[in-house]
Amino acid sequence: MKSSELHTEAEEDVIQTVEFYENCRSGLGELFFTCYVRARSLIEQFPDGAPRYSYNPNIRRISIEDFPYSIYYSSLEDKIFILAVIHDSRRPGFWLERLKPL
Repeated sequence: MKSSELHTEAEEDVIQTVEFYENCRSGLGELFFTCYVRARSLIEQFPDGAPRYSYNPNIRRISIEDFPYSIYYSSLEDKIFILAVIHDSRRPGFWLERLKPL
């Protein structure tokens, strides 16, 4: 099983989304975070299990259960690098500049 690491902006994506849902309804942010952790665990267990992202075949995308959000990640030799955790209606690929540090 590979460990995962978040891009600093992906970490901010998660924090902002948790805060947004928690402001909508008490406990909803916590539920989002639980579903996010579950999806991240699946990525760590099965890094090649999610479909490839159409704009870049080196990136994979997994949906977060019960929420319109997805995790975009790259499976590197020694770890999984999470690039973005974003709403499914966002402009595709806007976050691809996050690949530059890789």
